[in-house]
Amino acid sequence: MVITPIQITHEEFLKMLKHEIGHGTDGTICKYDFNYLVKVYHSRIFKILDDLEKQNDDDIKIYRMGSGNDKNEVPITAYFYNEENKEHLKMQSKDSIYYAIEKQKSISRTELPKNIVYIDNIFAGCLLKRQHGIGIHKLTGFPLEYRKAIIQEVLISVRELLENNIYPYDIHNSKFAKDAVITKGDGTIEQVGHSHILVNPFTLKTRIIDLDGSSAVYTTHYNENFEKEVFMSLCILLIEFLLQIDPSEIRDYESEIETVAYYLEVARIKSEYIEPLSRLDLNIDEIEDIVKNYTLK
Repeated sequence: MVITPIQITHEEFLKMLKHEIGHGTDGTICKYDFNYLVKVYHSRIFKILDDLEKQNDDDIKIYRMGSGNDKNEVPITAYFYNEENKEHLKMQSKDSIYYAIEKQKSISRTELPKNIVYIDNIFAGCLLKRQHGIGIHKLTGFPLEYRKAIIQEVLISVRELLENNIYPYDIHNSKFAKDAVITKGDGTIEQVGHSHILVNPFTLKTRIIDLDGSSAVYTTHYNENFEKEVFMSLCILLIEFLLQIDPSEIRDYESEIETVAYYLEVARIKSEYIEPLSRLDLNIDEIEDIVKNYTLK
């Protein structure tokens, strides 16, 4: 199947900015049409417009979101990892997007990047399928059985991704995540929430999103280290969403193992799982066992 890249003119892109959906660490997302979005890989939308005029295709820099006063932004750490030659390629590269498009043939539950996007013939980002739902962090008030069904849906999707060597290691984002806040003009900080999991509140079906940026790794072969990172992320999601343990009470999971273990004991988790879960050291089968058997009794 031959993929014809999306070509957008400078003028068309300026019009698209009027339909901006959001922006973050990896870039700015704009409405392309009713079913698709365009993600341009710069958090500062006008910076990319300047770069597009000054740089060659493969020289485009990817910037992190800054405070507005930052002078030295650092490159995003998202990458495509080739196990055979230990090569790291930025996920924002054209080769990596093509790789994701090819992987989509084996994945049915998660939407990966659909195409490459050029602005004035310069590589700028990717085309994404528009997803609908509510961020999982906004549904912590759902009844337990609903939360269990949602986590089960997430686990099924994660298994499919892992089988295809895609590692979504940042799916635990919640409204308490350190990058999920904004500083208002008056200096006050507001928790705006941020999830990489969207949930249909009526069917409880889930969608893992943001798999084109710094929230996922693609590899050509199985990678145990990246898999462990995914499991750690699932453990945090289990603790914060299913068990409703307030993450604001836990400043750092790595240094507060005893605190986490205490809350797990209060939540009446099976005793054999308390110690490993407090260290975020359960595999996906053990996590699923907790989900299936957890009750409030």
